[in-house]
Formats: sequence, C-alpha cells, structure tokens
Amino acid sequence: MAERKDQKGFVRNAVMEIEYLFINNWTNDKSLFTAAFIMIVFTLTISTLLRHSHHQIFIVVGEFDATA
Repeated sequence: MAERKDQKGFVRNAVMEIEYLFINNWTNDKSLFTAAFIMIVFTLTISTLLRHSHHQIFIVVGEFDATA
C-alpha cells in the first residue's frame, strides 16, 4: 500500500467509509520483544514456584484423597 516503510498516512475504503492507518514497524518490533520478555519472565516465575511448592501440593492432594 505504501512505496516506502517510513511513509505515514491512511487508506480510505470508499464503500464502507473506514480509514486504515499506516503504523510504524518499529512499534511492532518493540511490542514483539516486550511480549517475548514478559512470556519468559512469567514462565520462569511459574516454574520456580512449582519447583519449590510441589511437595506442599502433593500433601494437600493426599489429605483430600484420605478424607474421601
């Protein structure tokens, strides 16, 4: 739709009267790295919590199983 990536503007759909804006690709790259960083931190946090609390989880499950 644009000749160069640094062009800014919009395209208008004349039938539906909707405007589609051009966005800068740098924001997409920055969002991608931010999302990847957050996913890695979240995964490491959950795996660390599960590593240190797996024994307590088995005790709770065993107590509920023994009472039934």
